[in-house]
Amino acid sequence: MTSPRSILIPLAGPYEAAVAVRNWFFEKGILRVASMDVPVISVGNIAAGGTGKTPFVAFAASFLRQLGARVAIVSRGYGRRSKGYLVVSNGRQRCAEPWNGGDEPAELAEAVDGAIVAVGERRVEAMQQVTRAFHPDVIVLDDAFQHRYAARDLDIVLVTAAEIIRGDRLLPAGNRREPLSSLRRADLIVVTRCRNAEEFETARDRLSKFNKPIAGVRTTPTGLSRTATGDMVEQGSVPGRTAVLVSGVANPAAVAQSAADLGFVVAEHLRYRDHHWFIDADVREIGAAFRRRAAHVILTTAKDAVRLRSRHADFVAAHPVYTIRIGIEFLSGREIVERVLRKVSGR
Repeated sequence: MTSPRSILIPLAGPYEAAVAVRNWFFEKGILRVASMDVPVISVGNIAAGGTGKTPFVAFAASFLRQLGARVAIVSRGYGRRSKGYLVVSNGRQRCAEPWNGGDEPAELAEAVDGAIVAVGERRVEAMQQVTRAFHPDVIVLDDAFQHRYAARDLDIVLVTAAEIIRGDRLLPAGNRREPLSSLRRADLIVVTRCRNAEEFETARDRLSKFNKPIAGVRTTPTGLSRTATGDMVEQGSVPGRTAVLVSGVANPAAVAQSAADLGFVVAEHLRYRDHHWFIDADVREIGAAFRRRAAHVILTTAKDAVRLRSRHADFVAAHPVYTIRIGIEFLSGREIVERVLRKVSGR
């Protein structure tokens, strides 16, 4: 079946030309790049979302924390209701509500114990401010492959196995922000959302022409937490297996797969746009689906959980709402990733 976005293919050419010119300006030094006083690790992608970036950022930051590094995560804070530099977590406590700091930074602040999390659309300025205020040993710059104004000591780029095997088009006809050839700028490529080792091997073979170290991971559910409190729960304590699934993410199919992997039967999947801020009508819709389907639980993602809990705490507390916790499992290359993280952090 032809994608509805196929009619936008003529616009992909001008977009590609604009990307090429911008990259040429950086390569020739016409656009200036700012360096930091601390090591910077960029984690990004060439697609517009849905690559499993947040779990990987959480893994990298957690690993650096285990090495004893003082870690700051800096993000643009896409979809937030504020502007400018803002500290989401100072490493000890939350300093901003999710709607001001952004849902993904709030999720990372919960996921990485002791990490400083800050946001700012001008990420060079945000990194400078977080360095002055907190003196981190290393900065993890979230979603920054295209943000070339900031120098980085390590450029990690995530691509999904499906994107490599089946291909994609540039925006606006597809989801790619840059052509595949931009992977030549990467220091390390991580193939994400691999269904199995064979799929990773196929993707790795197609990426071998870039002559870069390649790791492979799959996103896997690690358990459930009670959304109202964030406390992990034993699956045996969950009241039943029939669920209404609620997601406002770039890849809702992956969420449905995680629910199935945990043994739930999804009676209804309510899909909202990525970074959707739930309003009263939405929670009424969720509650109605829960009753209509006679479901045992309402399941959601960690990113959706911070948005639901921040503005609809009463609803979350009054219903059996559970959050699917996600992690990454390495199929190949874990030692490569850990080695480069150690090297750049000096640990």
